Amino acid sequence: MFCIKCGKKIDDDSVFCPYCGQKVNDPVETKNLSSGVSKEPISGGMKNKMPLVGIAVALVAVAAVVLCVIKVAGGDKFGKTLPEKLFLMSAEDHASLTWEDVRDMLDEEGTLYQQIDESVQTSTTDSFMGYDCIYGYGEYSNNVGAAPSGVAWISTSPYFYVAFNTEEDFKDGQESIKKYLEKELEQNSVALKTDSLFLSGDTYLIECSDKGVDEFWDKLLTWEDGSVDIENDLFGDDNSLLRKCKELIQSGEKLDEKAFREIADSMDYKMYKFVQVCYPQMEDGVREMFPRDKSYTDYMCVLQIVCVPMTEEQYIAFAGTWGYDAVSHKDIDLSKFETDIDLSVWEDDNIKLPWQDESIEMKDAAKRVLFFMQEYDYDLLSGEYLKDDMEKRKWYLDHFRWDIHTNTKVDLEEYRGAVEIYLAVTDDYNSATHKPFESELDKALYLAEVNC
Repeated sequence: MFCIKCGKKIDDDSVFCPYCGQKVNDPVETKNLSSGVSKEPISGGMKNKMPLVGIAVALVAVAAVVLCVIKVAGGDKFGKTLPEKLFLMSAEDHASLTWEDVRDMLDEEGTLYQQIDESVQTSTTDSFMGYDCIYGYGEYSNNVGAAPSGVAWISTSPYFYVAFNTEEDFKDGQESIKKYLEKELEQNSVALKTDSLFLSGDTYLIECSDKGVDEFWDKLLTWEDGSVDIENDLFGDDNSLLRKCKELIQSGEKLDEKAFREIADSMDYKMYKFVQVCYPQMEDGVREMFPRDKSYTDYMCVLQIVCVPMTEEQYIAFAGTWGYDAVSHKDIDLSKFETDIDLSVWEDDNIKLPWQDESIEMKDAAKRVLFFMQEYDYDLLSGEYLKDDMEKRKWYLDHFRWDIHTNTKVDLEEYRGAVEIYLAVTDDYNSATHKPFESELDKALYLAEVNC
């Protein structure tokens, strides 16, 4: 039989196509590719890019998709091996990919692997851009930061350990990988300099796709009893997804899978595909996974693919955490940024990042948060634009104990440490309704409830 995606002849009992990775029984969208691949812009200047270049195969009357290739040492073409196919998958295909799918692909290839819970890792090397590679599929580490999405921590993703025989190979491999990723980099974006406790390097935004979000929810957000557990199923202390879910519960409604999907649909999520690259020292435990009869350099390349749904506003928050202004498409120069408050009054525990990472310098994090608020009235911590002046005032009081109306630091002790009481007493403002109190009685009842 022939593969419905790439058109090549494969064995009748194949589960996956050995050439393009397509699951045999799954439908594949066909396109008229004779006029090229269309590219549709999305808001904010970012561009929705289809990373695959196609040609029509008349003999089998289906559209054949040919993976992008680049030349590496020895004349090999990128995209022929299984780890390369996993690496080049679109955000849409990654959205529905599971560890069972990867395991079936490995079985089809006859590759030895280890399975631990819902993760797999090869026990033998394969080729990645002409170099030895151990690869797997497992839980994504939220340390590199996609926290504003609210769902990053429950994502799973492919990862690759690439080893080099010589220093020359190491340098050539670095250059080849960098050139490929920069070529595929999403327009109006940059490689983010991300840091974490365990992984540091460059994070590239490769694709932003309108497709794949529903498949992501189908794969990861399924609950046996139909209800959503905010504490365990979602991520972060404060993000737009979490807030909308809490608001629904507070209104007395049940947050089940249907309600969750309605919230997610209203937020215009798209699938974002990131590739993180770093070059750590090869530890003994990793070295032992590679062939013992070969010698390798002391450093290797680690790549991890992360495909998560985000809104455009959430991506701004993700990029902003690492010093990139995705609104104006430029790096943030903190040396030229003047804060509108006295940072000498700032205390570390006033800024609540949606993830905890000791490698992020807290003073710089605070300045970046202030940069987005001063420039755009945008809350970097939750990934949302503020609606009005009172919301902005409350935000400064919550995070910096600073009143932008009086331009002074506020001592909240006499208000029981509550910004809500402070605003009610000083401005007759109801923080629950985001409106002034209608009467003194309403104000008294509100203060009585808040003080309880």
